[in-house]
Amino acid sequence: MLLAWIYLLRGNYTSAREHLEKAVELEESEKFEGVKFVGALTMMGNLCVRQQELESAVDFYERSLKILLTSDHLYAKPFTALTYCGLGQVALQRRQYDQALTHFKKGIDIIEKHPKALGVGYFMVYARLGMAFAFQKLGMKREADQQFQAALKLFKNKKDYDFSFIWEGSDAQLYYDFASYHALLNARKEAFSHLSKAIACGWADLPYWQVDENFSKFRKETVFLELVQKLESKKS
Repeated sequence: MLLAWIYLLRGNYTSAREHLEKAVELEESEKFEGVKFVGALTMMGNLCVRQQELESAVDFYERSLKILLTSDHLYAKPFTALTYCGLGQVALQRRQYDQALTHFKKGIDIIEKHPKALGVGYFMVYARLGMAFAFQKLGMKREADQQFQAALKLFKNKKDYDFSFIWEGSDAQLYYDFASYHALLNARKEAFSHLSKAIACGWADLPYWQVDENFSKFRKETVFLELVQKLESKKS
């Protein structure tokens, strides 16, 4: 799972899938001896979202919830919240914005009940941003700004919730998500600034950036092309 997560941040989906397939097999295995881990199914769902495989993503999320909702594993609550956020992302891509709000709210409710669970601070920021995206798409600007400001404040202060390391929770990914939100608002300067910060923190998921419709209006601009070329040169 750790290797897969690093590959996801680097945009290497082929290698990420190879490792996640092994992790999923272990998570669902009835013959596994030892301490059973959780979260691989959710991460596979996240990979499918990145690759626009939405039906497969929903399947992995639903399979994950069947395990997580009855598990007493230390990481069950964080991954349950992340799974609902993943379903929210699927709904956003399908333009089912009311449904997206419902999923993100479920994630928030879990986090608020378990504020000290591993890394849930990252997922709270993620969920708040997801709600901001949905409200923007619904034309509810005030509600969108409230969620965005809450997400930004939490990300800056990192108080009240646990911000320890957890798979899929990182400054790099959240900087990208903030960049995407600013791109949606046509805030070019802020989008570029946060994208630069994401790259500085290790984000390199170019395949997802290339299909992120929020960046469609900026993707051919020189400043963004130069940033991507710089990133590609580092990877090569």
